[in-house]
Amino acid sequence: MEFLKAFGQVFRAAREHASLTQAQLGLQAGVHPNTVGFLERGEVGVSLDVLNTLCREMGFKPWELLLETEYLLDGKWGLIGSETPLVE
Repeated sequence: MEFLKAFGQVFRAAREHASLTQAQLGLQAGVHPNTVGFLERGEVGVSLDVLNTLCREMGFKPWELLLETEYLLDGKWGLIGSETPLVE
C-alpha cells in the first residue's frame, strides 16, 4: 500500500472518530470539503499547515496520524496510548 492511500484511511478514521462529516471538517478548517475527500482517498497530499489545522480540528496532532499510518504500513496498529487502532 502506498503512503498517501494509507494516510487517507487513517485520516478518514480520525474524522469519523471525531464525528465530523467531510463538509463540517472542511468548514471548520477553512478548506474545501472536496480537499478532505481527495485526502481521504489518497489522491492528494496537503501542506503541513493544512495538515496541522485539519488534525487539530479533529482533536489529533499531525504526528499521531503519521505514526498511525506507519503502523498501518508496517502491519501494526494503534495510536500511542490508545486501546484500539483507528484503522483495523
